[in-house]
Amino acid sequence: MASLDSTLGSVAAFTSAFLAGGMNLVSMLAVPMILATTPPDASLLLRQWHFVFNSGHKLGPKLAVTSGLIYWSAAWAARERGKTLALYASSGVLTMSMIPFTWLFILRVNSGIFLEIEKDRSGGPTDLAHAQNLVRRWRKLNIARTLFPIVGAILGLLTVAGVVG
Repeated sequence: MASLDSTLGSVAAFTSAFLAGGMNLVSMLAVPMILATTPPDASLLLRQWHFVFNSGHKLGPKLAVTSGLIYWSAAWAARERGKTLALYASSGVLTMSMIPFTWLFILRVNSGIFLEIEKDRSGGPTDLAHAQNLVRRWRKLNIARTLFPIVGAILGLLTVAGVVG
């Protein structure tokens, strides 16, 4: 029978990997499709990106925090084994580190895109090349942000499997 900490660690690793996969899917498929199908103006590009953003920003942080809390529960359940406790706790910190990464690096790009969206909504001129560059930059940063939950998932799985700790 599996121990409580390995069960919780497995669930947390799955949640982290699911989060990373969803984020990567947006960066590798959705954003390139949006960029490839943009008409001569920025309006459609901005609306499509905003839809994708709204979908992800409602779910991503919740999954990161949920996964982190489950990892920390696994760490608490494994507290007698010392090293395993630190590994599960580290997996939780890694997974949730995508949130401060967002605050430090992605919010500025989001603000630039939102400014273009507001210009478009008010009927003002939008610069297609500028909007495309902002979305491309967001994509690169989102790929980097994906590394936090995937590394958390890898460390969590290695801990569950007993490869480390």
